[in-house]
Amino acid sequence: MSGWPASGGAASAAHAALTAAGVAAVFLAARREGGRSGISPAVFDRLLAWAGLGGLVGARVWHCVAYEPERYLARPLDMLRVWEPGSGFFGALVAAASIAVVYAWRTGVPPASLLGAAFYGLPLGQAIGRVGCALVGDCRGRPTAGWWGVAWPDGVVRHDVARYEALLGAVTFAAFVGLRRRWPALPTERFVAMWLVIYGGARLALDELRVEGAAAAWTPSQWAAAAALLLGASAALACGVGRR
Repeated sequence: MSGWPASGGAASAAHAALTAAGVAAVFLAARREGGRSGISPAVFDRLLAWAGLGGLVGARVWHCVAYEPERYLARPLDMLRVWEPGSGFFGALVAAASIAVVYAWRTGVPPASLLGAAFYGLPLGQAIGRVGCALVGDCRGRPTAGWWGVAWPDGVVRHDVARYEALLGAVTFAAFVGLRRRWPALPTERFVAMWLVIYGGARLALDELRVEGAAAAWTPSQWAAAAALLLGASAALACGVGRR
């Protein structure tokens, strides 16, 4: 058992810094991977600000629409209270990916290759960003008696789902790096299907450990994870992700 979640300005600043570092890590890894498909690093440099901003907006909209629709339908301007807790990973993902696809279409860059490069770096960004979530207790889990539990400020030892996701991201990125080294000719776009299957399946399970996952019904993020899993599996079957 260990203690981790903190509160206050220092913890919030660390959370913001690690989130920004995670976004930067995604783009740095994507720039390198994109070069294998002939995508200029300048493409990612120009895309960073738009995709980053779109991700922030998408994350906020996802939380408001999926988790607290009654409040924000009654008081729509509360969506602008961005200093309050409330953001969602899947909203950020869909918004940033959509912006990347539009950007690729308008500039003549192959969208599949651009997304593949981004998804190659995505687990590294998750590994870093979720450490920030763990610092502020952003992914509060259900109580556990296991030694891996974390003592929350309320005195209850709980699963720290953010830690689990950080570990998942680190392991996934290490696997992607290993695959790239083992099979240099592996098409970049296949990392999209691989990430969707890995993260979609893992998120389905991990949300069962969250406080909001204790209900019989799935959380909105579990429905999104299931969609990601099915989409990734379909893409893998269509392109033969297991073949070199």
